[in-house]
Amino acid sequence: MFESYLRANGLKAKLFFLFWTVSTLGSDASLSGGFAGSLLMKQQQDVSQAKSSGAALPPLWLPVDSANLRVTQTLLPLIHAAEVQTELGLSADQVKSLESALAEIDGPWWRARNLPVTEQRMVVADLEARLLKQLSILLPEKIVRRVQQLELQLQTSRLLLRPDVAKFLELTPPQIA
Repeated sequence: MFESYLRANGLKAKLFFLFWTVSTLGSDASLSGGFAGSLLMKQQQDVSQAKSSGAALPPLWLPVDSANLRVTQTLLPLIHAAEVQTELGLSADQVKSLESALAEIDGPWWRARNLPVTEQRMVVADLEARLLKQLSILLPEKIVRRVQQLELQLQTSRLLLRPDVAKFLELTPPQIA
């Protein structure tokens, strides 16, 4: 049913699905059957495969490309927020582990604020990738996915300028411009 709705309504339906997924999957909403269920299963398989091969992330949502100046890099400030840590349901031990991982990242992140924008974005992109790798080691897969969902929410409509999101939505160059 949902799959036929997506086919019939094209981009509008895919946008709805993307925003629905980002806003509800963290609340233990379950998807079964059709396109939605198969996408979630594919993402879960990608995460398992990525973990077994040593990769840090499912290939569906990658860190923001440092060259893409139109999309804000939001992961580092996001993960520092106590409200986000509460939303993720982190235990005291998980918060300690997270703080330990952030201790290695915070120094270079703080110093990057004084760099020219292009260099700053490269440093932050590298730090975000390192953080995601650490998160995939320290936290359950479900929490890492929720972090990525919160990051997409924080990017608001600019998330449509991300190549991975544009590919998922099958946006054409005129639609992106």
